[in-house]
Amino acid sequence: MKQLVPPVLPEPSDDRLTIVAPESGIDRAAFLKSWRDQMRLPKPDSKCLANDMNAWSTAVIGAEWFSRRYSPTARALLAKPKVVVADYRIIDEAEIVCGELVEPLSRYSAGWVKSLAVFRPGGLSNPVTSAIREAQRYGATRVRVGMTRGDDPVLRSAASADDFLRRPQTRHRCDQQTALDGFVSKLGETILRAGNRPQGSGSDDQTELMRCQQRRAIEEYGAAQRIALTDEQREANRQQAVAFLDPVLNDLVKQHRYQQKYLSQAYESVLRTYLNRLASGRQLDGTEHFLRLRLTAVRIDEWRSQQAKRKRESPFVMNQDGAGHSDDRMDLPPDADPAGLDDLVARTIELINTDPRQQLNNQQSWEAAMAIELLSGKALELENVDEVTAYIEKAWRERRPTHGRSVAAAQAAMDVMLLLRTATNRAMRS
Repeated sequence: MKQLVPPVLPEPSDDRLTIVAPESGIDRAAFLKSWRDQMRLPKPDSKCLANDMNAWSTAVIGAEWFSRRYSPTARALLAKPKVVVADYRIIDEAEIVCGELVEPLSRYSAGWVKSLAVFRPGGLSNPVTSAIREAQRYGATRVRVGMTRGDDPVLRSAASADDFLRRPQTRHRCDQQTALDGFVSKLGETILRAGNRPQGSGSDDQTELMRCQQRRAIEEYGAAQRIALTDEQREANRQQAVAFLDPVLNDLVKQHRYQQKYLSQAYESVLRTYLNRLASGRQLDGTEHFLRLRLTAVRIDEWRSQQAKRKRESPFVMNQDGAGHSDDRMDLPPDADPAGLDDLVARTIELINTDPRQQLNNQQSWEAAMAIELLSGKALELENVDEVTAYIEKAWRERRPTHGRSVAAAQAAMDVMLLLRTATNRAMRS
């Protein structure tokens, strides 16, 4: 598959932009416009850049760690577009935030418009050019949304923001896919609207030109087209997903290994995954293991929740003569069985530690060590399987292990999750 040319951030400069505000003050809209006017060339698409700078300003000041790094008063200017600020100190603080975060983040996300320009060759008619340009902008917007609300948000912590600005290439693969998928989906909507209009001179040719670029994005670059589904299509997809998933569920129920709450939670999660796959035209064959994998993740989530709860609460211990130690767990759900869960985790760790297949050159594989790290509660802040996956991928990229089986972060995450699932199942049978 071909690769797009990703946005390139300019090298940091010691020269900070200065916004000259009138005595009456300045609002965010005017502040950001003045900033864009002074930005170094080349600049991203002007329309997308303006939208992204507004959006990133809101996202940055909403980050949990913002006040620990910057002055909280910087929010006064960056929070809303029409609030006028005349205090030069607040304007100065906003300049720092804009220079360190808002501009580079906006350059990157809006920069995907230019990356998608490969699908806007010269010589096209104005309606086609306009439609493709809007699809480019939509693809770039989806990148920005993914960066702020996705599985691995850039602003999750100050460290994650700094890490991205130092190494934006760590997001290139996932952001390219997001940009491409958004591009073909938006272009598909335009083509659909064109097909519903009365036929006019040249309209068929224009639609075919757009289809040509859409096919290029799908066939040459690996874009996945999301098609707007009718109610009947959505219901048909649901029936297909349920028919595929139910036999897998029934097989697990017969084994009597899983509590009902785990099965229900995992079932709903995998069903959503299957509906998304069908909506984007992907097959379900070969994904029978998804439910087992999700069950393992659900049980790990449960264990992490209990471990975090124990860290927050002091155990009630009676240590009187002749009395045994008593650990007060009355406020835990009666079916959580934390002691049994601890035993399962301990047994799983033991199996991984003693598995000769996890040894590489007389050293434990990186994947096995990461699985044990997760099981040992080293990442209690992780709340779901997506965060666990993101944690593994980030650790792999940062550590670049020399004693691992994986050759890429995504493969490392898959291998670790598979190892967790396999070892947990062995532990449950032993």
